[in-house]
Amino acid sequence: MEHFDITRWTDYVRGLSPPTERESMARHIAEGCESCAHLMALVSRIHQECTEDPAVPENLVKAAKSVFPTRRAEAASPEWLSLPLLAARLVFDNMAGLAQAGARAASEHMVQAVYHAGDYAIEVQIEREPESAEMAVVGQVVNRDSSGVVLADVPVLLMARSKVVARTQSNRFGEFCLVCRVQGLKLCMQIEEIGKRVEIPLTRIMEGLQ
Repeated sequence: MEHFDITRWTDYVRGLSPPTERESMARHIAEGCESCAHLMALVSRIHQECTEDPAVPENLVKAAKSVFPTRRAEAASPEWLSLPLLAARLVFDNMAGLAQAGARAASEHMVQAVYHAGDYAIEVQIEREPESAEMAVVGQVVNRDSSGVVLADVPVLLMARSKVVARTQSNRFGEFCLVCRVQGLKLCMQIEEIGKRVEIPLTRIMEGLQ
């Protein structure tokens, strides 16, 4: 069974798909593909919040917009993965006993973490749609020593071992969003201004997802 990626579902929800492809996608949902149905529902919810509700917080609008440039992973890994590694350390995660029990219950499908890598801070939020294997990895990268200056156009990958499973780049707010359904992931990004790369294993914080 052919599946459709988030870019094509975004076009579908926004009414931009070619008529023949739209019919094929509608038929695909009608045939009972649960993973594509959950992905379409996620994109529909984001699109609705961005276009119909003026009270949506600005940070959610920015995160939603960062979904749209996401591209399908390509077979070849980029050359910058051979750059020297800038070590990242976990400085906060919301599953480390800092949240009260009630707050934890309210966010059982979402984990948040902050990493420091040299002069840079990377905030990561992972959310899983209930009853779905799809996960959205949303984040932001900023320079801690430059009054919080964000890093735009940073290449960002999700990798399973040496395989690239999703890729995008940060928007003008330093934010990025990738969607995948693979476990055992690491987040990789290029810090071009210092000629290094950052790798963040996500296995530990993803264990907190219910």
